[in-house]
Amino acid sequence: MSLIKEIEEQLPLPVYPRLGLCQVLQEQGVEVDTTTELRATKVFDSGEAGGIVCSIIDKGGRIDEEKQPFVVSLTHLRVKQDHPLSQKISEYQRRRRKNLRGR
Repeated sequence: MSLIKEIEEQLPLPVYPRLGLCQVLQEQGVEVDTTTELRATKVFDSGEAGGIVCSIIDKGGRIDEEKQPFVVSLTHLRVKQDHPLSQKISEYQRRRRKNLRGR
């Protein structure tokens, strides 16, 4: 089964933003830090250029999926270590970053 299919079965997926994503969200007026729990509600394959991307929301309603959806690369998100897909997602992220550096 593909990683996207496995993630789809686990939606909404609890995730945390990495520092770079926090900065982008803060520039958009969404106050978050690396400990803010977000939810990935949709997952897509954006091809070789973008890899796996997710639509995210927050618990506080500061991110409105209908008005202004945030779609981010899975590499900008962190999954709880005890989540069943944590290891597979981490492996994907490591491979993806390595491939991007090699271009």
